[in-house]
Amino acid sequence: MSRYLPSNDTASLQVIEQVTDMSYILELSTNKNTLDINEEVVLSGRLTRELFPDAGIMLPVPGARIRLAQHIITEAGENWLDFGVLTTNSGGYFEGTWEMSQSGDYEIRAEYQSSEGLVISDSVFLSVYSTIETEISAELEDSTIYLGDSFTVYGRVVDLDGNPVPAGLRVRVSVVGISPSFSVYTDDLGNYSCTVNSAEAGITRPGNYQILASFDGGYV
Repeated sequence: MSRYLPSNDTASLQVIEQVTDMSYILELSTNKNTLDINEEVVLSGRLTRELFPDAGIMLPVPGARIRLAQHIITEAGENWLDFGVLTTNSGGYFEGTWEMSQSGDYEIRAEYQSSEGLVISDSVFLSVYSTIETEISAELEDSTIYLGDSFTVYGRVVDLDGNPVPAGLRVRVSVVGISPSFSVYTDDLGNYSCTVNSAEAGITRPGNYQILASFDGGYV
């Protein structure tokens, strides 16, 4: 009869990270996508990395340098112009601002290059508009109507130099102090015309009323 005594031994196991371009996630967002010239927009985002492939557990990457660039199109061609570097905080978050002095459509890119040489990026798209002051005129075809009849208000929307606004921009017509409003749209010459039944407009008794035409403005 025999009794085997316990024994043990050790072997070395090295565990290394498997880093791929899917290990990192860089997210970039903005608080608005349309803005006026020289108006600041907030750019924010976060950099995380997966604990290990397919783990589904994302960890923040603190202290990372996030390079910001904007896509520029000139007569000489297209190019990316760096305009800043942000550093992620302990939660992997970063935040900065951007503004532009010229109207146009812009792509803003955030980019991170890892110590393993991987390049991860994300982009947002912004539209910058120049602002144009406008004037609207309002006239009535008939300034006196019977209760229950319709009235027609017409006019034109132009800039301060007298140039018409583009077609398809909304004008709202209402009776001052009464809630219903009615929408029409400018034509190619900036003209509009709106016919409204007085009862539908909220006029229920004889009297003097002010008819308001309001131009909503818009992006073109």
